Amino acid sequence: MNARGILTDLGRAWTRATVRQILTNENYFGNNVCNRRSLELKRKRVANGPEMWIRSDGAFDAIVEPKQFQKAQAIIAARNRRFSDEEKLERLTRLLQRHGCISGPVIDDADGMPSSGAYAHRFGSLRRAYFLVGFTPDRDHRCIEANRVLRQFHGDEIERVIHEITLLGGAVIRNPATDLPTINSAFTASVVVARCRETSSGGLRWKIRFDTGLAPDITIAIRMNRTNTRALDYDLLPQFQMRSNLLGLPRKTA
Repeated sequence: MNARGILTDLGRAWTRATVRQILTNENYFGNNVCNRRSLELKRKRVANGPEMWIRSDGAFDAIVEPKQFQKAQAIIAARNRRFSDEEKLERLTRLLQRHGCISGPVIDDADGMPSSGAYAHRFGSLRRAYFLVGFTPDRDHRCIEANRVLRQFHGDEIERVIHEITLLGGAVIRNPATDLPTINSAFTASVVVARCRETSSGGLRWKIRFDTGLAPDITIAIRMNRTNTRALDYDLLPQFQMRSNLLGLPRKTA
């Protein structure tokens, strides 16, 4: 929304808090809910339990389908699940065993994991959480180096794709705000790099993260090899396949 220049109803840029407020607001589902919070004189505002809420179901015309709203609530509830310290560290240990290193982006990219922010909040810092699972980032720079290589590779690949299209007689214009190339004034394309991840059983997996906010007409997905040092193959994915912002690709020899 921000990339497209679309502001909120208050004329402001979108933030995580704004999006979350909309996703959890039952008004869009057609229900009117009051008394979620209370504020007594000279006391702090408190959140009331659901048993104290005052509800009027079906008070408005819904602009979001019930199933879609309930699906969003299920996703939010799953992400807000409170893990014990032991569960958090157990999952972090398994992640470390799978990748050989961990970092904030690696944690946030993994399925079934609390966010890196949740680890930092619970244990005081990410570094403290790393220490508790036996990982010392000061002495192990593999993650940092791998991320640096992939970022460099991504930039180089975008330039190479544009160069090859130009050599073939095509015209490419890059949006200065989004960096999204428009080809022959006909369609837009996004270039994404899929890191190769090895499972505990030795299998290889790739996850493609679509730029759904930019809605490109096609996505050029580059799968990396087992060591994430070179491209394994290239997949062209049209927009109609982008039903979510994440797509898992099947195993292939790397």
